[in-house]
Amino acid sequence: MKGNLTHKKSSSINFKMKLRFVLTLPLLFCSGSFFLNAQNYDWEFYSTSNSVIPDNSVRCLAMDANQKLWLGTDNGLAAFDGTNWEIYNTANSPITDNYIRAIHHMNDGTVWIGTTHSGIYSFDGTNWINYTPTNSGLPDYFIRTITQDSIGDIWIGTVEGLVRFDGTNWQVWTIENAALNSNNITSIAVGLDNTKYIGTINGGLIYYNNTSLTEYTLLEGGVPDNSSIGIVFDNQNLPWFASPSHGLFTEDGNQNWTSYTILNSPIISNGLTSIVVDAQNEFTLGTQESGLILFTPPSQWSNLNSANSNLPDNHILSLYRNEESLWIGTNSHGLVKMTKNTASLNEVSEKVISYSPNPFNDFIQIGSLNETDLVDLIDISGKNMNNLIQQNWLSSSIAQINTSQLHQGIYLLVISTDNGIQTYRIIKN
Repeated sequence: MKGNLTHKKSSSINFKMKLRFVLTLPLLFCSGSFFLNAQNYDWEFYSTSNSVIPDNSVRCLAMDANQKLWLGTDNGLAAFDGTNWEIYNTANSPITDNYIRAIHHMNDGTVWIGTTHSGIYSFDGTNWINYTPTNSGLPDYFIRTITQDSIGDIWIGTVEGLVRFDGTNWQVWTIENAALNSNNITSIAVGLDNTKYIGTINGGLIYYNNTSLTEYTLLEGGVPDNSSIGIVFDNQNLPWFASPSHGLFTEDGNQNWTSYTILNSPIISNGLTSIVVDAQNEFTLGTQESGLILFTPPSQWSNLNSANSNLPDNHILSLYRNEESLWIGTNSHGLVKMTKNTASLNEVSEKVISYSPNPFNDFIQIGSLNETDLVDLIDISGKNMNNLIQQNWLSSSIAQINTSQLHQGIYLLVISTDNGIQTYRIIKN
């Protein structure tokens, strides 16, 4: 006779395969779908142990017109063409600060590099120009983001204000002169109509339509979070925002906001660090502790982490996507290149798992299980609750979970089968 379902001892999900989250509420059954096995990706790794990369903390990434990848680290700047490395730091170049936080390639071919203590460096391959508060209109030495709009103006986010530079003149917006809610500018993205979308820390969002600034906050505008650290546009030119504490959110162009958090969606983490999107509208999100989240609206979610894939570090600092690959900057394991292995991408039918009721009181039943299937119950903070529940077989394929020791709230029911992993959002009354 069978005993209890296999019980995992760890306090977090520890799976061998890539997850495909399926948002099923308010339905009680999972519809058939497909998922990509973690083996569908080819991986390449570059760290201080196997390359000349200057540091294993890769803070920012960009690619130039020649497909050369540029990366900023805590110990200098690097450029990589797939074979050869070029390293620039305080020892071999005019750079006086090795802490690189922003990189952008301009229309004229120059690369602009933002640092934490030395302002901005412009580099054309031979000559360096340094812009600081002492010789330019920059309000601070700490540069967090750099971009260029469709008319060639350069936009810069510092910890002391927003900056526009047209090649001659500098314009600065701050709390003092423009009533910004925050001077800490984290991200700037340019829409097709040249509107600037600007993220801050604790100051909401700023939209600049080339004539005036408009601010949207939690209290005035309904923004889901006042902080965002990354902004991209989907294939409908709608903006999406990555928050360091409130997950992912977007708006429809009329300030109607949609938010994805661990409270209302299968997103695995609210702590996002970076965001990119491809032409097929698949978003890749970097997280502070949960690796990579892949999301295709409206409801296809998956997670790649160090437990279920070759990803060496769950703390992601930066992302860059081109047509072929995803480049990943990690906090402590250097640079990772992840490429889909199209020859092995197969559509796999997931086994249909039933569970009911939902919402539930103390007991929930799960059907269509095999003896080797694993069941985990995770709270919204990511803590495994298996030590507080009892799992018993009612028949050869139906299990019952007794959750009487759990508090009311939202949980994730995670079922690992031979085909992969399915996750469901469930509510205890």
